[in-house]
Amino acid sequence: IELLSPLLTLESIEYSEVRIAMVLNGKRVSLTRADLEGPMLKGSLSGIIRLKEELENSNLDLKGKIEPFPGLFEQAEGAQSVVKFFKGRLKKGALPFRIRGTIAHPKITFI
Repeated sequence: IELLSPLLTLESIEYSEVRIAMVLNGKRVSLTRADLEGPMLKGSLSGIIRLKEELENSNLDLKGKIEPFPGLFEQAEGAQSVVKFFKGRLKKGALPFRIRGTIAHPKITFI
Protein backbone atom coordinates (compact mmCIF):
# COMPACT_ATOMS: atom_id res chain seq x y z
CA ILE A 1 0.00 0.00 0.00
CA GLU A 2 1.51 3.34 -1.05
CA LEU A 3 0.83 5.97 1.61
CA LEU A 4 -0.20 9.52 0.66
CA SER A 5 2.23 10.86 3.24
CA PRO A 6 4.94 8.96 5.11
CA LEU A 7 3.87 7.19 8.31
CA LEU A 8 6.72 6.87 10.81
CA THR A 9 9.21 7.32 7.91
CA LEU A 10 7.49 4.60 5.82
CA GLU A 11 6.23 5.48 2.36
CA SER A 12 4.45 2.16 1.85
CA ILE A 13 3.24 -0.80 3.89
CA GLU A 14 3.68 -4.35 2.64
CA TYR A 15 0.91 -6.78 3.56
CA SER A 16 0.15 -10.41 2.91
CA GLU A 17 -3.44 -10.68 4.12
CA VAL A 18 -6.43 -8.31 4.23
CA ARG A 19 -9.90 -9.10 5.59
CA ILE A 20 -12.72 -6.57 5.32
CA ALA A 21 -16.32 -6.62 6.54
CA MET A 22 -18.49 -3.67 5.54
CA VAL A 23 -22.07 -2.70 4.81
CA LEU A 24 -23.22 -0.12 2.26
CA ASN A 25 -26.45 1.65 3.23
CA GLY A 26 -27.30 4.54 0.92
CA LYS A 27 -24.35 6.91 0.95
CA ARG A 28 -22.86 5.46 4.12
CA VAL A 29 -20.30 2.67 4.37
CA SER A 30 -20.11 1.02 7.78
CA LEU A 31 -16.70 -0.56 8.00
CA THR A 32 -17.33 -3.08 10.76
CA ARG A 33 -13.81 -4.47 10.61
CA ALA A 34 -10.79 -4.27 8.34
CA ASP A 35 -7.70 -6.28 9.29
CA LEU A 36 -4.36 -6.28 7.53
CA GLU A 37 -1.21 -8.22 8.31
CA GLY A 38 2.24 -8.17 6.82
CA PRO A 39 5.89 -8.60 7.76
CA MET A 40 6.13 -5.15 9.41
CA LEU A 41 2.83 -4.76 11.24
CA LYS A 42 -0.67 -5.94 11.96
CA GLY A 43 -3.53 -3.48 12.03
CA SER A 44 -7.27 -3.15 12.31
CA LEU A 45 -9.72 -0.41 11.38
CA SER A 46 -13.45 0.26 11.80
CA GLY A 47 -15.82 3.19 11.43
CA ILE A 48 -17.90 5.12 8.93
CA ILE A 49 -17.27 6.54 5.45
CA ARG A 50 -19.88 9.04 4.26
CA LEU A 51 -19.85 8.88 0.48
CA LYS A 52 -19.99 11.99 -1.69
CA GLU A 53 -20.64 12.36 -5.42
CA GLU A 54 -16.91 12.91 -5.90
CA LEU A 55 -15.43 9.88 -4.11
CA GLU A 56 -12.27 11.71 -3.03
CA ASN A 57 -14.46 14.16 -1.04
CA SER A 58 -16.05 11.35 1.01
CA ASN A 59 -15.78 11.95 4.77
CA LEU A 60 -13.85 9.55 6.99
CA ASP A 61 -14.54 8.74 10.64
CA LEU A 62 -12.38 5.70 11.37
CA LYS A 63 -10.57 4.27 14.39
CA GLY A 64 -7.89 1.62 14.40
CA LYS A 65 -4.73 0.26 15.91
CA ILE A 66 -1.30 -0.77 14.68
CA GLU A 67 0.74 -3.57 16.22
CA PRO A 68 4.35 -3.31 15.05
CA PHE A 69 6.60 -6.28 14.32
CA PRO A 70 10.42 -6.14 14.46
CA GLY A 71 10.48 -5.81 10.63
CA LEU A 72 8.96 -2.33 10.95
CA PHE A 73 11.96 -1.04 12.86
CA GLU A 74 14.44 -2.75 10.55
CA GLN A 75 13.02 -1.17 7.40
CA ALA A 76 12.25 2.31 8.72
CA GLU A 77 14.86 5.00 8.11
CA GLY A 78 15.81 6.64 11.39
CA ALA A 79 14.70 3.50 13.25
CA GLN A 80 15.74 4.95 16.61
CA SER A 81 13.17 7.73 16.34
CA VAL A 82 10.51 5.19 15.31
CA VAL A 83 11.33 2.95 18.29
CA LYS A 84 11.22 5.97 20.62
CA PHE A 85 7.84 7.02 19.19
CA PHE A 86 6.35 3.54 19.70
CA LYS A 87 7.74 3.11 23.21
CA GLY A 88 6.06 6.31 24.31
CA ARG A 89 2.71 5.59 22.65
CA LEU A 90 2.10 1.84 22.67
CA LYS A 91 -0.83 0.64 24.74
CA LYS A 92 -1.07 -3.10 25.30
CA GLY A 93 1.27 -3.68 22.35
CA ALA A 94 -0.80 -1.57 19.96
CA LEU A 95 -0.79 2.04 18.80
CA PRO A 96 -4.36 3.42 18.56
CA PHE A 97 -5.15 6.03 15.89
CA ARG A 98 -8.04 7.89 14.29
CA ILE A 99 -8.54 8.90 10.65
CA ARG A 100 -10.73 11.90 9.86
CA GLY A 101 -10.92 14.24 6.90
CA THR A 102 -11.61 13.01 3.38
CA ILE A 103 -10.29 10.24 1.16
CA ALA A 104 -8.27 12.86 -0.75
CA HIS A 105 -6.99 14.49 2.47
CA PRO A 106 -7.04 12.02 5.36
CA LYS A 107 -5.88 13.28 8.75
CA ILE A 108 -4.30 10.63 10.95
CA THR A 109 -4.08 11.29 14.68
CA PHE A 110 -2.39 8.93 17.11
CA ILE A 111 -4.42 8.62 20.31
